[in-house]
Amino acid sequence: MLKMVAMMSIDYMLEAIKVSREFAKSAYERRLFIMVGENQKVARTALKIAEQIVDEDSSVICSSNYKRFQNLFDEVCRSKSKRIIKNWETDRILGQTYDLSFIDLRDWLDVMALSRVVGTVRGGGIIVVMLPRDYESKTYYEEIVPPYYPKPPRKIMLRRLIEKSIGYQGVYIFDVDKNEFIWQPNEERRVYTKSEIKIPENTQFPKEIYKLAASQDQVEVLRSFEEWKNYIILLANRGRGKSASIGLGITGYAWRFARKHKRALYVCITSRDELNVEEVFRFAEIAHKALELEYKFSESNKEFESDLLRLEFRFPHRAIKLAGLADCLIIDEVAAIPFSYLKRVINAYDKIVFSGTVHGYEGTGRVFAVRFLKMLDESGINYQKVRLEEPIRYSGTDPIEKWLFDMLFLDAEPAPVDESILEKIDTAKLVEIDPSKYFLGEKEAENFVRSLIGILTTAHYRNNPKDLLLMCDAPHHRIFALTIDSQPLVALQIAEEGGIPQDRVQELLEEAPLGQLIPDNVTRYTGLVSFPQMKGLRIVRIATHPKLQGRGLGSTALKLLEELAKKEGKDWIGASFGANPELLNFWLKNEFYVANLSPLINPKTGEYSAIVIKPLSEEAERLVKEANRQLRIRLLRELRNTYWELETETAHKILKYGEPITGVIPQLNMGDVFRLGLYVSLGGKIEACIDVVDEIVKVYFAGGYNFLSPDDEQLIIKKILQRQLLKREELHLIREIIKRLWQQIAKVKFSKGRPRGKKSDSKHSSQ
Repeated sequence: MLKMVAMMSIDYMLEAIKVSREFAKSAYERRLFIMVGENQKVARTALKIAEQIVDEDSSVICSSNYKRFQNLFDEVCRSKSKRIIKNWETDRILGQTYDLSFIDLRDWLDVMALSRVVGTVRGGGIIVVMLPRDYESKTYYEEIVPPYYPKPPRKIMLRRLIEKSIGYQGVYIFDVDKNEFIWQPNEERRVYTKSEIKIPENTQFPKEIYKLAASQDQVEVLRSFEEWKNYIILLANRGRGKSASIGLGITGYAWRFARKHKRALYVCITSRDELNVEEVFRFAEIAHKALELEYKFSESNKEFESDLLRLEFRFPHRAIKLAGLADCLIIDEVAAIPFSYLKRVINAYDKIVFSGTVHGYEGTGRVFAVRFLKMLDESGINYQKVRLEEPIRYSGTDPIEKWLFDMLFLDAEPAPVDESILEKIDTAKLVEIDPSKYFLGEKEAENFVRSLIGILTTAHYRNNPKDLLLMCDAPHHRIFALTIDSQPLVALQIAEEGGIPQDRVQELLEEAPLGQLIPDNVTRYTGLVSFPQMKGLRIVRIATHPKLQGRGLGSTALKLLEELAKKEGKDWIGASFGANPELLNFWLKNEFYVANLSPLINPKTGEYSAIVIKPLSEEAERLVKEANRQLRIRLLRELRNTYWELETETAHKILKYGEPITGVIPQLNMGDVFRLGLYVSLGGKIEACIDVVDEIVKVYFAGGYNFLSPDDEQLIIKKILQRQLLKREELHLIREIIKRLWQQIAKVKFSKGRPRGKKSDSKHSSQ
């Protein structure tokens, strides 16, 4: 029921803020005020609140992209502790705490900024959100609608935030045009009593560190560091002090380590983003100050050094290379790290702290909790798991955290499912989701889409509120569910791309606009300028219910999507992702070609971005096969240069999937052949003829030969094409492989006979 309270001025609203704040302080909760209406009136109302409500002693943050509003806010707000930033700068406020916040979303609905700023407000605080009546700004259209796309935005998220907020405790909605509340909850007084933090009598770490713990959960984390043998798993929702407890715990462990070993503990800390680890360093500083110890900290390099602790940040692919030097590793926001990397890192380090956010706006740790912990359990590896439940900044009854989680599906989970449902796999249907029905609908529709998003976030850490905004508002984004008996089992987020007029292709290459990822990259690296004109579907996300993974449901969903795409006249379906063997297996198994591999490694994950495409029309097939051919030639040339950090297994899968490349002739003279023949017959140093072997290996992979085993093929990629160092026991094996290459390729190429090597019949031979 819509609760409407008519008012003649904003005075009543100002009084409501003051009253609600008293209730919030008593319960150590927060209150949220949504201002909606004409842009200028919303701004004037927010400035009035800043002038009347914020006193000198209150800390406040104002986030707005409007410079004029920022200046006016600075003038009227009396706070001696205020910070005014743009919305895109809000990633810099993690770990900070304020009494009040003002979030200006009048230009476009930056849900990431909303989530971040809301999370910085402490109990007893007030949050003011500024929303327009409608979005018509250029910024909103640029963020939501890609160039060359004819349809307007759906504008569902704005409606969701207003309509779905009605009925929430702690949330007020005020219409500035009518000067009346759309929704005003009834307040009930609650008194917050902070739980006593009990520090154990006997501790191995100094009591000064334990006294810094802000919750009993953090005390338990410190206890786990005292008992640290192999792996510590820390899981928590956002705002539970997880990173802070790591900073305290690693300092305590270093204190004990230094006393025993007479040297500082060397710790490598890694994450996809160095911003994630700032709190770890900050609390390492706090702990050192509590112990009255000197230290040096380089904020720019993220390097901390004292007599106890040497703590250095490195991106993941660099961190694993320090395994022989560092004593231990800390992985923060672990769910953002590729699963294949985690499997390698547990073989490299004996001591690791894995820290993950279970539910939060930066992503979810559900993929980590489901897959990685299952792997540890099955392998019998010893680990300690601590889950932090108690919020640090506000009480556990805070209604605003629940509102934020509900509005943005931050705690979405897949609905329970029984494996027996697979007996009905033949009845599976691919259903397209109507965003207006499911994101604005009643409870049944809400529960369905909540389960669907739960499936996505269980499989993909990178899902965040921006993805939800695109699902709601972006006209080129579509949502599908593979269902059996109306239960979602596979979730797909799809983006329509291509269809770019021929006369706009040059513009595409010059500007690289958002929303045309596959057409832009394929054309940019191949010169196939007719490809952008073709229409396709890019699979942004695809995920299977965690209980049913590995049962072929994902492949079934792709098959049905392919059938739908053909009916709609699409030329291709494709995807882009960080290339690793596990993901490539899935796409190659479903007959997608690798059409491009980024020449730049992602410094945060150590992966190269791959584009895979399955052509659906004859012309698309011709172009995609040509793109695949060019990529494999480029890979053969550049594996020891541009792609020297590419996983050998990944390179192998790309090189082995595709049609034979004709016309690749080894650039050798008779002296080269003599050196190779000498090595084959008499042995010696492979370095004496590795340049010759390199040419022969290129012919092997380009020509589609298939007489070596997969293990042998990976060995020659590693040693010959990537020039990696080999173990002593591999040297004899590599010579035997080269003998076979000599017999079946090199000698034949330099004779007039036909090649005697067995070639693969098709692109599927290596699968």
